[in-house]
Amino acid sequence: MSNISIASYTIGIKNKNDDESYSLNNIDGLQFIDIFDNFITENNQIYENNEVLEKIFKFEGCIQEEKSQDNNCLFNYIIGRIKTGSYGQEAEIINSTTGNFRFNKNEDDAEVMPFNFILAIPPGEVNRGILILQKNGIFGIKTLFEKILSDYLKTVSLDYKLFLGNVAPMAYLEKLFEYGVLQRIRFFRYEIPNDIGNQIGLLNNGVNESYEEYVINKPTGFIRNNIDRIRECIRGQRNLATIVQLNNFEYENIKLEFKLGAKYKTINLSDVSSISFNDDITNLVTLNGGHPTVESMQPILIETAMTYLEEMGLIVRG
Repeated sequence: MSNISIASYTIGIKNKNDDESYSLNNIDGLQFIDIFDNFITENNQIYENNEVLEKIFKFEGCIQEEKSQDNNCLFNYIIGRIKTGSYGQEAEIINSTTGNFRFNKNEDDAEVMPFNFILAIPPGEVNRGILILQKNGIFGIKTLFEKILSDYLKTVSLDYKLFLGNVAPMAYLEKLFEYGVLQRIRFFRYEIPNDIGNQIGLLNNGVNESYEEYVINKPTGFIRNNIDRIRECIRGQRNLATIVQLNNFEYENIKLEFKLGAKYKTINLSDVSSISFNDDITNLVTLNGGHPTVESMQPILIETAMTYLEEMGLIVRG
């Protein structure tokens, strides 16, 4: 079974001519939540074919709601599913239990899977919202979502440019460092030295298809003893390779895997400009046919959107 996770992004609209951000509740008199709703309406009847990405897609079960507290609107949101799959390659479908051949997947056939999402926009003068997308193991929808929404915005106005950024506010990172439990550290080296490659019979020395990984499980004390260097790395003030020194292992990347409550979060330090969180929610959802049910996914999406909007200072909860 693949892990079920969610990836969160800040979302906004910029003017492509001057790169200035629009207020999402007044884009030339339009609200972004309504533009997004029209985008869904145009793509929820039949499967559309994006030939550039070789994917088909269709929205389903999408609703627009308001999240309120004490009769005050915290944010408006659209929540639902997009069903999508790739085509372009033939494949044999084999039963994993019996090993028997089932059928041939043709070049024009697509394996369609459902992915849940939420778009949340606070009221007032804001130029950022939150977009949260479900992932199934290695399968995700960010590239597709970004492409089809960007294309749609061009039909509304050629001046509009979509912006998607990773959600990693420093305040949230500090909360993770303080309250999260570091489960493991993973150090990566992407170019395996020739002597090691020769010893184990690799045929692709110097090619990034192979990599070395050094893992430390339950690294008690690592955050406490290295927190200042980690902060400096995140702020771009320190080279990642100088956070710690490992004998005989010159690493190029570090991934920190935390547990915060029932969720697992991974911080990739190799590119501090694109630090992103994938929240592992496998143990929090109910599966049907290997996919999370809508009923178990939607409360998680709404609560996660609310948490990130609050951490970004865009809403205040009592």
